[in-house]
Amino acid sequence: MDSTVLIGSWITFEYVDFHTSDSFWIVMPEEADADENRISFLSPVGRQLLLAHKGETRSVNIPAGSMRVRITDIQLQREPVTRKVEGGADYAL
Repeated sequence: MDSTVLIGSWITFEYVDFHTSDSFWIVMPEEADADENRISFLSPVGRQLLLAHKGETRSVNIPAGSMRVRITDIQLQREPVTRKVEGGADYAL
């Protein structure tokens, strides 16, 4: 179990004011895919949650305003998160 949100982390958090929870991956920009719960660390929410600690509550600014979230779990992906991309130098060899 990890305690700091990093690129490659699967984070679970609670919306403090709504008593609901959600989870997603923090990934590199080219790996971002909302349908697969992958958000870029450069996105507004990704930037605000990067380096948060388990148990920490943060106010996250979104277009609709601000919301408080509490990080309830962090798991760092040990394997590469990237999908297989065909092409490039490795593919040509």
